[in-house]
Amino acid sequence: MDNALVQILLIAAVILLYTLQSLFSKMYNDNYPGNPHYAADVFTVACGVVVGIVSLCFTGFQFGPFRWETLLLGLVNTAILYGYEQFIIKASGKGPYSIMMVFNLGGGIIVPALVSPMLPFTSFNGGMFAVQMVAIAIICVSIYLVSAKNEEKAEEGDKKKNLKVLFLLSTLLAIVNGLYGVVYVVHYGLMESAFAGLDAAALLTAINQQKQMLVIYSFAGAAIIAAVKLIVAEKKKAHLTFIQNKKSLLYLILAAVVSAMAVNVLVLLVGIVNETLLYTFDNAGVMLLSALASALIFKDKLSTKNIIGCVVMTLALIMMGSAEALAGLIFG
Repeated sequence: MDNALVQILLIAAVILLYTLQSLFSKMYNDNYPGNPHYAADVFTVACGVVVGIVSLCFTGFQFGPFRWETLLLGLVNTAILYGYEQFIIKASGKGPYSIMMVFNLGGGIIVPALVSPMLPFTSFNGGMFAVQMVAIAIICVSIYLVSAKNEEKAEEGDKKKNLKVLFLLSTLLAIVNGLYGVVYVVHYGLMESAFAGLDAAALLTAINQQKQMLVIYSFAGAAIIAAVKLIVAEKKKAHLTFIQNKKSLLYLILAAVVSAMAVNVLVLLVGIVNETLLYTFDNAGVMLLSALASALIFKDKLSTKNIIGCVVMTLALIMMGSAEALAGLIFG
């Protein structure tokens, strides 16, 4: 099968898997029988365990050689994952969902797009970069349109106060979501240099093993932090927070398995697909597919603004996918 076709199918798989993760996570949260404040931490612990098992399956249960770079970046990613969870929960209660989503997904697209070209081991095409930046700007506008909902009116004073906090939290959310993608790009570059003396097949195996170890370190660290939080909060009763009913247990397992598959397929694509293209399709594609799924599954009514956003985002994604060809036509 053609490599380009394989990459397209894998990107489509990532978009589908992360969309399913979002849907199953919502269903899990809606059915969690315990204190709703603990739902996210219980999910983080469960996800850490499942991601570890699935990641080992991807490597055939073979550990690669220990690399301090992988461990260090895994610890950095642990902090990023924990920060993401905290910022998205707090931001969601401070104002319009649409604003939070613009910052969240926009950060996941823009930060890697701006940082990656500055890294010494990534290639840079000025014309292609310019076209990608225009497409990204259009996508950010479309994210706002797709996620816009009719918000309840708040008192003017409270509204202004909440919006200031919302913009602060959303900015932090954008940064950590973007850095999450950058960590994988940096790690790939470091591993490519570290194993440069190996032949092509051995190099691919060594890098993939380190990618899986990075995922395991990252999610295991986040799971440990979440478990400690539950123990500190509930002490001897912490284990009771993991009690599930049939529905919540089903959705918890599905969400954790899908999350594990999604992150492992994503890291396989890092270093193979252009970073800006990968993270743009990942974030915007999930947003677009989630909006359509919500309308079909949860019967959420799409407004005219939402529909226009879906159409504009689709066109912008086509523009992003054709960035290299468009750059050739525009800049020669």
